[in-house]
Amino acid sequence: MDSLVKVDLNAVINIPDKYLLKSIQNQLNKTGDITLGDMYNLTTLTLSGVEDLTGLENAKNLETLNMDYNEVKDLRPLSKLKKLNTLNAQEQFIAAGELKPSNGKVIGDSKIYNREGKNVAKTIRVVDKNGNTILEQDAKDEFTINTEDLSSGLYGVHVLFEDEGFSGVMFYLFNVQ
Repeated sequence: MDSLVKVDLNAVINIPDKYLLKSIQNQLNKTGDITLGDMYNLTTLTLSGVEDLTGLENAKNLETLNMDYNEVKDLRPLSKLKKLNTLNAQEQFIAAGELKPSNGKVIGDSKIYNREGKNVAKTIRVVDKNGNTILEQDAKDEFTINTEDLSSGLYGVHVLFEDEGFSGVMFYLFNVQ
């Protein structure tokens, strides 16, 4: 009996992403706060407009998660969901922001995590304002692009990522003066 843990099913779950909260509320046909007991009742969920999965780690009975076409770059909150056997997380499009050139280079983050916490970023691609690829390299946790030899103008950085059931691109922009 010592291994039993008391669980408060009425504890309110912190769900910072308003679109994740709305998706859970819609699935449960509920308004207001979501409790731990509510999360245990989730077996299927479809997401729209979501960036952050924080809070979903409490959905211990979740079996199917449909989240194609969102902006999620970190699946680690799903790591302990043992019943989750169907994950559809294709075509994630993440607007990461603008990079500021400094000392002849731009530095950016290319961390995209799967459920196991592994960075699944594959390729860094730099494109000019016409969409022409001017540089392509293997992705690591961080990238550095030399801007000294680039013409003035706007450039895009595409961080391409892919894993089982999880793929997409993270976008950055930078301007060379």
